[in-house]
Amino acid sequence: NFEADWMGAILLRNLGLTVVYYEFWHHTLYRMKLADRKFKPSWPTTAVVMRNRFWTCMGAVQWSAWEVMYAHMFATGRLPFMSDDAITASWGNVARFVLWSLFTPIYRQVHFYFIHRLLHIRPLYKYVHSLHHKNTDPEPWSGLCMHPIEHLFYYSCTALPLLFLQHPFHVFYSGQHAMLSPAEAHSGFEDHNGADLMHYIHHAKFE
Repeated sequence: NFEADWMGAILLRNLGLTVVYYEFWHHTLYRMKLADRKFKPSWPTTAVVMRNRFWTCMGAVQWSAWEVMYAHMFATGRLPFMSDDAITASWGNVARFVLWSLFTPIYRQVHFYFIHRLLHIRPLYKYVHSLHHKNTDPEPWSGLCMHPIEHLFYYSCTALPLLFLQHPFHVFYSGQHAMLSPAEAHSGFEDHNGADLMHYIHHAKFE
């Protein structure tokens, strides 16, 4: 059943993970300055970072809603899934679990590419994706700073269990990875393991 205790626990966990993880990157890069060669010499203002924090937290809230929906459907039998016992019931199921585990991260990247291209169609860019591109000088909190409609497109990467029999691990992995991974990818620094010059130019010079 939809009850406040377990739904609230999911929400608090996701918000907590988001705040800790994104603030870790922001603090180490922008306060402790543990990276070199910032792409742009200037630093984001407090107002910009606060805006990004708000929309990032809204992204965590939306993923929590997706997670609640999947948990409810799995638990009530509305959505079939591969159970823990089923994985070890046959070598075929073991192979299926491993193959889905290998395929899911690849699918995440392909899905993101096409969704991102779609969001650059003029009407969707103007009314939806432009919020993300207000960050012409990205910093970690800007990664998940998106319009709620973009969050909807973005988290649709978790929809595979609606079409294929999967273990819940795969959908929850996709959602958690989608929620957390943008922080590192929007570091704003060249001397950083998540640095991406072309992605930075995409934000700084988009036309």
